Amino acid sequence: MGLGDLAIAIMRRNGVRVDVIRAVDHDIATGVYPDMTEHGWERDEWPALFERIIAADILVLLSPIWLGEKSSVCTKVTERLYGNTSFMAWNLLHLARVLKDAGGIPAYGNQRSEWDAGCHPSAANPEHR
Repeated sequence: MGLGDLAIAIMRRNGVRVDVIRAVDHDIATGVYPDMTEHGWERDEWPALFERIIAADILVLLSPIWLGEKSSVCTKVTERLYGNTSFMAWNLLHLARVLKDAGGIPAYGNQRSEWDAGCHPSAANPEHR
């Protein structure tokens, strides 16, 4: 089980619907425009994928690491997200306001003392203990 699978399991146990998109399984053109077929590419599945991404409440990018660097596929996805940077900036501004108004991030699941004691909320006992 990989790190991504552990995070997915925690989210699902807490009632979060998780939609996994493997970018490597899709024909995503290189570039920064919303639809690269309008810029010379024959195929681009990004517009349909982006609709799924923009509908999400949370986006988590996972990547294998080769010599300390993210994969080229992850880089391509990041480049395509740059074409929608203004959405990200506004969402971060809104999220910051929501967190401030709510008194910050809840401690539940984020307590170092619980982790140091060998347990934390909603997590199965890791096999390495």
